[in-house]
Parts: sequence; C-alpha cells; structure tokens
Amino acid sequence: EGYSADDAQKAAWSNSLMRMDYLLSNSTLPKDCGVAIELQVPPTNKRIDFVLTGRDSLDKKIAILVELKQWSKAEKVEGKRQLVKTYVGGGYREVTHPSYQVVGYATLIHAYNTTVEKEQVGLKELAYLHNYYLKDKDDPLEDKEYQPYLSEAPLFGAEDQGKLITYLQKYLHRGDRNREILAELK
Repeated sequence: EGYSADDAQKAAWSNSLMRMDYLLSNSTLPKDCGVAIELQVPPTNKRIDFVLTGRDSLDKKIAILVELKQWSKAEKVEGKRQLVKTYVGGGYREVTHPSYQVVGYATLIHAYNTTVEKEQVGLKELAYLHNYYLKDKDDPLEDKEYQPYLSEAPLFGAEDQGKLITYLQKYLHRGDRNREILAELK
C-alpha cells in the first residue's frame, strides 16, 4: 500500500520469506491462517515483517508478530539495554535488539488500535534470526540484560526451526479464513 523498497530490501524480503514459507510448509498450522507482510503499525511508519493470524485452542483471536533478521552475528552493547551491534547496511552498527523491536510494535498496536482491545485480539511476539546460530550458552543476544524483552518475545535462531514451528502450533489452532483478525490489526 504505497510503500516501495530498494533492491537490497527486496532481496532481504525474498530470503526471509523463503524461510517462512519453508517453516509454514513443514508445519501442521491451519492452511487458512491470515498472513501479512510488512504490516504498517498505525499511526507510525513502522512495519512488522511478518504476521500470522488465527485462533488459539480456546477459540480466542490471536496475531503472532514476527521480526525477521538476516544477521549472522551480533554483539551486546554495554550500557544500552535495547541495543545490539551487528553488520547491517555495509558496516557494523548499533541497532535495536529484535525482541525489543517486536515488543515495541505490540505496545504501539495496543496503544493506538482500539479494535484490538475491543475485539480481544491476543498478541504474541517473536524474533526469528534465520541466519544466526545461537550459542548454547552465553550468546550475546540472550544476555540477562535483554531478558525482559526475551520473556515477551522469544528469540529463535537458524537451528531452532523445529522449536519455532512448535511455538507457532501452540498458539494457532484454527485459521483466519475471512481475514477478519488480520483486518482488525490494520
């Protein structure tokens, strides 16, 4: 809807969307889940990379917000609770931790979208770094400083495809056939 991207952004989307397609194709998720790509968060120009909508085991409306990253490594930034350092845009830069980023999107939706509250759409957030292999312990992205965000928006790395599928299947039991839940997010 009126948003154009440069070639690098399009290549990034293509890579990330192939990973999401693989996950969805290899799961038992309902085939009629709502799917949105680059969903704008009103009233901002921020965009959620990937959204899945449907209903949970209690038939409650649910939207899963997914922040996708192509990073292959990252470092903790001392003294800056929401930032990490990684290679993006041709150099190493301080950027927002992906779990913090997606929690922020959920916060904005709750603050500015009264329909989500009124219609009781539950939001779940996660970050999927499909090129990043999380270390078994002491991974900088899972540092204790980031735990408040990680508890709300778990982090999944390249080796976590099975865990991610299980996580999605835990929350999405029925689809969003008429895309009503997806429409309530806009």
